[in-house]
Amino acid sequence: MDGPPETLLVNTGAAGWLIHAPLMLAVVAGLGLLTAPTSTVAKLAALAALTAGYRICSNGWRRAAHPGRLQLFRDGWAILEQAGKEQHAEAAGSPWVTPWICVIPLKTAAGAAMMPCMVCASGNRPEDFRRLRVLLRLGSEHRARPRVGE
Repeated sequence: MDGPPETLLVNTGAAGWLIHAPLMLAVVAGLGLLTAPTSTVAKLAALAALTAGYRICSNGWRRAAHPGRLQLFRDGWAILEQAGKEQHAEAAGSPWVTPWICVIPLKTAAGAAMMPCMVCASGNRPEDFRRLRVLLRLGSEHRARPRVGE
């Protein structure tokens, strides 16, 4: 029996329905705030906070949802291709893994901020997405060694 493959190639980006999720959640939260039994001033303050949070978070969401390809190596290194540009990166931090979506924090250079990379089940072959989930849940060899820039 052969060992696991050295690399895993998956498509990145949000599924069609997921692109509209942040706006829909903000609308539902706003409606909930408007119907809450509280003063008008408290409602306006909460709506302002919700709007500010949406504006701040939507930029990160768009970066994570950008379509591309991710080649993930067993040792934690990765090559991310987005908009025709290739970046070498390292899986850093804790990934968020569900049966439908995985969000993998990537670090592209020493001292660089982590960049979230979204992988949706609907954009990949079932076997590739299953292998990705197993790889992310079990961790990989890279967790035992120093990170980029350390």
